[in-house]
This record gives sequence, structure tokens and C-alpha cells, in this order.
Amino acid sequence: MSVPLLLSYNIKDQKFPQGLPYLFLYFWGLLSVFVTPVLLVVSVMTTIRIFMSSNPSNRSSSLAWNLCGVLVGVVAEVIFIAARNSLP
Repeated sequence: MSVPLLLSYNIKDQKFPQGLPYLFLYFWGLLSVFVTPVLLVVSVMTTIRIFMSSNPSNRSSSLAWNLCGVLVGVVAEVIFIAARNSLP
């Protein structure tokens, strides 16, 4: 969901081809502005729950994937905020 936020500078500067690809990324980006923070909070809660679980057999793999998702979500949000606050 955070892919359009990672491409925020490119979407803002319209460096994508015109037509359907741009339209698809633009509307996906609008949706991801609202959905990505919610998914990020859910992912952080899931990561905490996995970290505190008593079953250590699957903990490391699940914890690594969730931390990777949290990292991508945070980076996407930082890029989006930086692109939004930058001058045109």
C-alpha cells in the first residue's frame, strides 16, 4: 500500500507517463495517504504482540517480516511528508 507514498516526489512532479498509469498511481496514492498510517499502527501492534509471545519457534521470522513492513511504512510516510512540504 505504501508504494505510491514512496513515489511521492515522482507523482508530485508528474514524472510518470500521462494516461492510465499516472491516473492509477495518483488515485492509489490518494487512497494510501489514509490507509498506510492505519496499516502502520496495526503492524506496530502486531510486531509488539509477536515480540511478547511465548512461542519462540516462529518468533524470529515473523518479527523480521513485521519489522521490515514497519520500516517500509515509516520510510514511505517520511517521504510523503517531505514531498508534501517541499516547494513545487
